[in-house]
Amino acid sequence: MKNPIKEKSILLVLFFLICSIPAFAFAGEDKSAKKEVKDADYYFDLGNKYRESFMYNKASEAFKQAIKIEPNNADFYNSLGEVYIDLKLETAAVDAYKQAIKIKPDNAEFYNNLGEAFYNLIYDKEAIAAYKQAIAIEPNNSTAYFYIVFISNMSMDYKGLAEAMKQQIKINPDNERAHYDLGKAYFNLGMYKESINAMNQAIRINPEYDGAYHYLADAYSVLEQYKKALAAYKQVIKIEPNAPLAHLALGQTYWKLGKYEHAIDAIKQAITQHPEYADAHYNLGVIYTIKKDTGSALDEYKILKDLDKKSADKLFNLIYP
Repeated sequence: MKNPIKEKSILLVLFFLICSIPAFAFAGEDKSAKKEVKDADYYFDLGNKYRESFMYNKASEAFKQAIKIEPNNADFYNSLGEVYIDLKLETAAVDAYKQAIKIKPDNAEFYNNLGEAFYNLIYDKEAIAAYKQAIAIEPNNSTAYFYIVFISNMSMDYKGLAEAMKQQIKINPDNERAHYDLGKAYFNLGMYKESINAMNQAIRINPEYDGAYHYLADAYSVLEQYKKALAAYKQVIKIEPNAPLAHLALGQTYWKLGKYEHAIDAIKQAITQHPEYADAHYNLGVIYTIKKDTGSALDEYKILKDLDKKSADKLFNLIYP
């Protein structure tokens, strides 16, 4: 038979044991849970997850929360800037990247990102300045180097490009691309002798650099050093046989030297590689006209009518002045 008094006694003991558990035991669990929610890294990781899921607005809010908790973390500002770029908020991105750089000024990636934001805003000078800072920190920074060349070419800032490439060459004298881009800048500035020197340096480093040979040949041609131009164009074709532009340039150079048959052969090769090459057909028609071969010139005129009417009309007026 059960003893009701004994059972009540056991229940009372259990009740008092439960009541006697210190309040801080539960409080500690709540505190750690709250700490997890407020932790800056938690929000940073959350922001990255949102960004990976293309939830850019939520990602920006998470990164802002991380910054609020830990305001001196440069990586948080950099990530916020990247999300602003995703959101096409370039001005806000610039501010975020500048704050990251202020905290950690020796980080090349931050300057690369700042350069991207300025470039998107079409602030070319500011973009190039940022990329130059990236290179100063990290001399072999290929991203920064690429964008300096790209922006300078797009904006036709050849003086700026030349200065940037000279700086790059100081850092790495055997950078073939820097010598090439320096030569290209000089060529566009009308400094042909300097362009030749730069291209020869690129070729010294890389004897198979067909682009450098092409600019070298163009510079010689402008300076009316046609035999040297001829040799350089032949080198382009030797390296890259399927180069209609080089074959046309070779033909034009033969033409300037009065070697019409060689010119015709070279230009025909350009047309074989690119049958709809209007400039090649026009030049070939002009040479036939000079040679008084009206029938062949008219053949080129007929082809040109379907490719470039303006050039066709121009050739026709040469055939029948």
